[in-house]
Amino acid sequence: MAELPSGIVTFLFTDIAGSTRLWENNPEKMRPALELHDDILDRAIRGNNGYVFKTVGDAFLAAFQVPSDAVNAAIRSQQILQQTVWGEAPIRVRMSIHTGQVDLRSGDYYGVALSRAARMLSAANPGQILISANSVDYAGQSLTEIATLKDLGLHRLKDLQRSDRIFQLEHPTLPKDFPPLRSLESFAHNLPVQLTTFIGRVTEIAELSALLGGTATNYDSSPASNISASQKTRLVTLTGTAGSGKTRLAQYAAADLIDSFSDGIWLVELAPIHDPDAIISRLAKILGVEETSARPLIEVLIEHLRHRELLIILDNCEHLIGACAEFAENLLTQCPKVQVLATSREILGIPSERVHRLDSLSIPAAEDTDNLDRLNQYESIQFFVDRAASARNEFTLNSKNSASVVQICRQLDGIPLALELAAARTRALSVEQIADRLKDRFRLLTGGSRTALPRHQTLGAALDWSFELLTPSEKRLFARLSVFLGGWTLDAAESICSDHRREEDHIDSKDVPDLLFNLVDKSLVVVEEKRGNQRFHLLETLREYALQHLQETDDVEGLISQHFEWFRQLSATAEPHFTTIHSSEWFDRLEIDIDNIYSALAWSYESGRIDLGIKLAGLLWRFWYIRSRNTEGRTWFKRLLQNIDRGSWTASTATAFYGAAQLARIQNDHEAARIYLDACFEIRSKLNDSLATAEALNGLGLIACDQGNLTLARERYEQSLNIYEKYNEMPKVAALLSNLGGVAILQQDYSAAKPLLERSLEIYRGEGGYWSIASALHNLGVVCYHQKDYAAALIHYKEALSLAWESGDRTGIATSLTSLGMIAAYADEHVQAVRLFGAAESLRKTYDAPLPDYERPDYDRDVDLLKSYMSADLFTKTWNEGYQLTPEETIQCALDI
Repeated sequence: MAELPSGIVTFLFTDIAGSTRLWENNPEKMRPALELHDDILDRAIRGNNGYVFKTVGDAFLAAFQVPSDAVNAAIRSQQILQQTVWGEAPIRVRMSIHTGQVDLRSGDYYGVALSRAARMLSAANPGQILISANSVDYAGQSLTEIATLKDLGLHRLKDLQRSDRIFQLEHPTLPKDFPPLRSLESFAHNLPVQLTTFIGRVTEIAELSALLGGTATNYDSSPASNISASQKTRLVTLTGTAGSGKTRLAQYAAADLIDSFSDGIWLVELAPIHDPDAIISRLAKILGVEETSARPLIEVLIEHLRHRELLIILDNCEHLIGACAEFAENLLTQCPKVQVLATSREILGIPSERVHRLDSLSIPAAEDTDNLDRLNQYESIQFFVDRAASARNEFTLNSKNSASVVQICRQLDGIPLALELAAARTRALSVEQIADRLKDRFRLLTGGSRTALPRHQTLGAALDWSFELLTPSEKRLFARLSVFLGGWTLDAAESICSDHRREEDHIDSKDVPDLLFNLVDKSLVVVEEKRGNQRFHLLETLREYALQHLQETDDVEGLISQHFEWFRQLSATAEPHFTTIHSSEWFDRLEIDIDNIYSALAWSYESGRIDLGIKLAGLLWRFWYIRSRNTEGRTWFKRLLQNIDRGSWTASTATAFYGAAQLARIQNDHEAARIYLDACFEIRSKLNDSLATAEALNGLGLIACDQGNLTLARERYEQSLNIYEKYNEMPKVAALLSNLGGVAILQQDYSAAKPLLERSLEIYRGEGGYWSIASALHNLGVVCYHQKDYAAALIHYKEALSLAWESGDRTGIATSLTSLGMIAAYADEHVQAVRLFGAAESLRKTYDAPLPDYERPDYDRDVDLLKSYMSADLFTKTWNEGYQLTPEETIQCALDI
């Protein structure tokens, strides 16, 4: 198929009117009728240079580069459809034609033009062809040569924006008389005209529509609603944080349902109301219900609504939550055809309520700044660019400003109000300047629309509205939660945010769960499932706001100190498990809270509590080592260790020096590693701690081995081994036996290496040191490989890889992949071998864990050998294929050898 039209594209959308009823009445007749319908549409579209890029049920979505081709296709297909004898399943098709600018990505279209065509289609009558003024303008003189136009006037379509001029396409062979269009003007409602473009939220509209019993057809690439019939409800509460766009989404979703309610859709704006009793009178006035002196107004209103079919939107309920809940329950129990869509930062909390939480607009990853096509798929980017272009006509997203736009969208959490206020600043500031000033976002993001509600004119005011509705205890907890970075668990909040310091500020730990879930219900805290556990977090904008209140009202230093101690205890609890079968579980636990841990380290450094930071870092070195966070760990060790006086060195300092040495060694920085280990050895020797000294000797042996001094390495290892054997420290004995086996391998004394490694493996298996078992297995595989026992080597390498994968040892994974690559080469599976080498290199680069220097000669020789098996182009292509594999794909590829 030739390339799809791009740039300015004309769309022809079609669907069968009343198809649901036809299927219900004549299911057997509909199948052949639908096949004939599809054939007619397909032939007419393709015969006029069109491209069917999607079908949705019985709807056809076609694209044309030339508007007149779309017109010809529509007329020709309607002619044939109306000449066809359909029998008991008459097919009548409505059509719309619209022209506009679109983006074409991965075979699908994106842009406002698609939604305009879809909205026009929903307004059309069976057998009618509607065409937009845009298409008429683009077609020009060529259109009058094909058909005539009937001006149907201005119509406001279901998307609530400006009225558009719509024409009916007429031809002598086709019917001309149709009922009025099914635009918003045809239905009873009070939905306001929107002056700005509605961006994204296609899935949310479909889900809200489905929950309320309507249907919303998705004509773009967004996933359709998966709401089942059993989940439909008469009350939906749309919740979300301040500025998330609840009101606009509710209005757009309601517009999509406009033909589902015979007595209309009625918006009740509650924000200006402060008297709970005024809710009833406000709705009565909207519906034209007169108050009488004889009966209470609520009774009159209920009587008026009892047999009517309508949707009521209660907008901004949070400050009148109790009254709104009572009123909604009253309506639903006494008026069986009334449905309610509420927007609120807090749920109503009544039976049958279905809560739909509104997330922020989708945001790109921090590093995702270069591909403009990909960036334009994110709702936050689309929203900011649209609003910035409204503020400054010449604004576009380009390679120069994309990084700053991404930064703005990320820092503002994709919150529509915040993005709108930031975009307004492009009148006077560049996006780079806006991004730089977002640290003071509440001062920067002011000056919204003068016609907006006061709380929507600044970001701070929007959040003040929510904050002032909290109880004193909720305010205190909300402020204290700002101490967390990257989220928290319930037990962390209970421990850190409770206190007994000042009676007026007291929060008892047993009260934290209820208070926390109140904040969730009020859309200030987000709750989510991660690895089977509940975690909570604040959007960064809300965290900054909460932090301001914390600094004004609470003991910040005491709270941060509690935060540090909690995460120090977590790390101390995790550390003994780092060499057990449960290591991966505990590494994952620390990964989730890494931002909190780094925040704790930063506090210890910035507050001068270096000793505390050194203790915490010392607990983490093996986590950094195994999870290949080597650069991060080295940065913290360097920052802390260079700021502690020699006279203040303790056992904890020695542990930190040892950990710093291991991270330096894995990155081939042998000189730094030696300096750290010398300091470690000095401290432990002075402390007369034999076991700690043995660990330092082992570290010095590793450095000597890395630098090729195998004699010194063996000496240090044997000294360390003797101490560990004396104290019966069997896991340490196993480690030293493995290290001595490694020296024997480097000396090519494989017969000496094998029993050392077998004994090491035996001890490890008995002790359960998970990732250590993987290391011993790999070394045994190396021995077997050099002894040409490739079958045994393959078994050891595969088991080592599986264990490294389960324990999250990323360096071990890369090492095993390379070794399995050589097994594949031996089996003449050269393509697979090169692919595995490429995958291993990708892991080393990603995790900043380069190949040890002493392994480099053998590695380079193996790569040269693989290059000799194939052409340079094939080698490069295959290497790159491996480099781009996901970790899961890589493991499967390796285990398939």
